[in-house]
Amino acid sequence: MIRKIRFILILISLQSFAQQDSTKSVLLVTYHPDLYYNAISEKLCVENGKTYPQLSNSIRLNLDSVFSKNLNAFSLLRSFTGQSSSPIEEIYNNVSYEHKTAPDFDYKKYAGLKKSKISLSKKKEKKAKKGIYNGEISSPVVENYDKYLHSEVKDKELIKRILSEYKSDILVFISQLEINTDYINSDPLSEKGYDVFFKVHYNIFSSDGKHSFGSFAIIQMQVEEVSLTIINNKVFPELVNTISAKF
Repeated sequence: MIRKIRFILILISLQSFAQQDSTKSVLLVTYHPDLYYNAISEKLCVENGKTYPQLSNSIRLNLDSVFSKNLNAFSLLRSFTGQSSSPIEEIYNNVSYEHKTAPDFDYKKYAGLKKSKISLSKKKEKKAKKGIYNGEISSPVVENYDKYLHSEVKDKELIKRILSEYKSDILVFISQLEINTDYINSDPLSEKGYDVFFKVHYNIFSSDGKHSFGSFAIIQMQVEEVSLTIINNKVFPELVNTISAKF
């Protein structure tokens, strides 16, 4: 009987160790302040008595807090000292951006987006110039509804070094947050108002410093349902759950 109990305890210990061993240590990098776009900022500012800079900073910090908690990750934003030599600034200064098609985009699930008169990343522009304008990466892409903001690090050893310094297995880089609307296609007689899309672009880097995966997570809801409390307690947790399923 004693031997059986010992054997069971050993099995439990091995299973517990295996679960801990399979859990990846995550380092989180939240988007640069310039890469934030909010089409309902006026509504949220009025409702919460905030200025636009206060609102954008609040949303950025809240996203970082929810994501780091749900991913059990260490946030480089939280350790930011304001120095250009800090790890998060090093990454910002070594990243180039490009719109790419999300490899896991479900065209059937989001078929309505293609019909929309707006895109989730930028209004359609046939002759767009490259660069960052009002929190948006502008590029000569005609339609961006299925695109994510791919992030490529110029210094290939940078991510590897930072992951090693923080003893982490992977780095999750949130490259952009978009809060956009489908106001143009809304029914003016509907009491529900118009749709709001929350789109988080993300990139995952492995321990060798290489880009392993990139895409976006998206949630759609009615504008009347949106508040800062809902964003923090419902929207962000759902978005991070979508992302965590990729590693």
